[in-house]
Amino acid sequence: MGSQSDVPSERKELARELHQLASLGVRLMDSGSTGVSVLNLATSSLDIEVKRCQYKDPKLRYYRDACYLKEKSPFEISADGILRYRNRLCVPDIAGLRRMKKDIAEFVTQCSICQLVKIEHQKPAGLLQEMGIPIWKWEAINMDFFTGLPRSQHKFNSIWVIVDRLMKSAHFLPLNSGNPFKKDWALK
Repeated sequence: MGSQSDVPSERKELARELHQLASLGVRLMDSGSTGVSVLNLATSSLDIEVKRCQYKDPKLRYYRDACYLKEKSPFEISADGILRYRNRLCVPDIAGLRRMKKDIAEFVTQCSICQLVKIEHQKPAGLLQEMGIPIWKWEAINMDFFTGLPRSQHKFNSIWVIVDRLMKSAHFLPLNSGNPFKKDWALK
């Protein structure tokens, strides 16, 4: 937009309002016979701040110059004028921002509370596999022992549990954990 001296006096207020809209990132486009389209080009204040600080960082200035000289590099200057590395924002080293990751890692290693939190480092197990349905009774069983129980009147202190998956029936057999297969054990 030129200076306001080029605008007729009756349109100066309109020009002032259009200038305010432009400073907010709003663009007006002529849509031909349908009228005017409004396009909002709001940008992040972080992007603006990073772009401003990229000129202060000597390393990023070097990479920016290499981009202007068309040298082959993974760095590029995006349409908004911000230096990017493989489409990722290049953060300037102002106030040690690049060291922040290392500083955080050092803090976490020294923090006792952070050390108590355990992070899962394994890949997800994947899809569960279906267990086949048994055809005959007692073809597929599960067994478990419960030990360390107080002694009963018949001197048993353990229970042997056998479960049939097909019939969903269970047998609870009392045992003596000292010698579980002694002749005198039986179903009670």
